[in-house]
Amino acid sequence: MRERRAGRLLFVSSVVGRIVFSGNAAYSASKWALEALVEAPAIETGPYGIHATLLEPGTVSSGALDAPLTYRLPDDPYTALAADSMNRGHSLTPEQVARAVADAAELDAPPLRLPVGDTAAAILAARKAAPENVPFVPGS
Repeated sequence: MRERRAGRLLFVSSVVGRIVFSGNAAYSASKWALEALVEAPAIETGPYGIHATLLEPGTVSSGALDAPLTYRLPDDPYTALAADSMNRGHSLTPEQVARAVADAAELDAPPLRLPVGDTAAAILAARKAAPENVPFVPGS
């Protein structure tokens, strides 16, 4: 790719690489790490005409979350928070994500981050619009 001075590096991340939902810390941390990991080659390979793009879908109806295993005590105070975090809007199909990956490969000037689907775009826009220095108050 460097010799050709052209190429694409496509990575599938998630909206949780930019925002955290309750009860999802480990998955979110892995996606935040992927986001940081891809920024380095984006910077390093950009001068060679190689573009790195993170595709950021919301929930995908892949079946992985149809019956997730949970380990909670009967009086777990976080049960309601975890249930609320699973209600994130419309799910994408795996085919929609695949189509977004294929479309991203064809873009003339691909962005570093590319939301996949309307729900992802809305979540990420809300995250970007939120002030950074406001104290967090749960439930507000």
